[in-house]
Amino acid sequence: MSFSEFSIVYITFPNEVEAKKLAKKLVQENLVNFANVMPLMQTYYREIKGAVELDAEVMVMAKIRTSQAEEIIGYISEQHPVNSAPEIYTVPISHMSSLLADNLKANLKSRKS
Repeated sequence: MSFSEFSIVYITFPNEVEAKKLAKKLVQENLVNFANVMPLMQTYYREIKGAVELDAEVMVMAKIRTSQAEEIIGYISEQHPVNSAPEIYTVPISHMSSLLADNLKANLKSRKS
């Protein structure tokens, strides 16, 4: 069975309040079926000027229809509190339980229909 019709969208936020707010909106808007909010993630990154920094971030992972990835990334970008290059990307799902697949198929309605 192929699960390529589904992906996970990965989004980072500067704080838990903003992450929970957007995660809830994504579920309410029927853009995602599940949104996992994972607080207190530590991220090392290189600044444009070359310095290595460490910041706390909050991560949201959500299951989406792959065909709606561009629409969902656009929606997240518009709603995201970070105006300069928020970290948002998708990863295709290659394997999952059939129960989860059935749940996603039933609950992720196509917004273009």
